[in-house]
Amino acid sequence: MPKFLQTFINWLRIVIYALIFIALFILAIKNRQSIDLKFFFGYEWNISLAIIIFASIFIGLILGVIFSWFNSYRKVKKREQEITEKLEKHFTKKIQELEKSTVLTSDNKTTTEVVTSN
Repeated sequence: MPKFLQTFINWLRIVIYALIFIALFILAIKNRQSIDLKFFFGYEWNISLAIIIFASIFIGLILGVIFSWFNSYRKVKKREQEITEKLEKHFTKKIQELEKSTVLTSDNKTTTEVVTSN
């Protein structure tokens, strides 16, 4: 991919993220009322809805980054394994070719020696 296109895509991604952030920020500001957040065992917490929205966004971003990192890590490990297998096949083939050429060279010397001694 050309560098200018990659740069354009990166800037476009930043603009899209900024627009999403602004939209969610406006949503949170418009929902500033307090709510009662009820937990188990009768525990209640009076908190602003905006804080809950921001916390949800933040947790979603963190989870997205973590899952993305695991996915990338898995892809890298899979690619490393594929490269290792290809290298093993390649070098095994080269070793076998070298062994065959060594055997042929040894046989040729023996044949030459036999012919010369006769």
